[in-house]
Amino acid sequence: MTQSIATRPVPMGAVSIFRAISLVEDLPVRLRTRILAYRTARKLHALTDRDLSDIGLERADIDTVSKRICGLR
Repeated sequence: MTQSIATRPVPMGAVSIFRAISLVEDLPVRLRTRILAYRTARKLHALTDRDLSDIGLERADIDTVSKRICGLR
């Protein structure tokens, strides 16, 4: 069975407008994610080295782990 996809040209600038609107719509979600990563890192930095060791972290790993937990990397 052959499948065909109908394509037609989009109006001039439609893709740019779509990207701009998508960026604006995603902004609050991205901002909340960054704030969550910052708060997570701040709380982990407040722990002692022994507490960090108990959960398997070192102080140098905090920023990477907090961003990964929040889905930034």
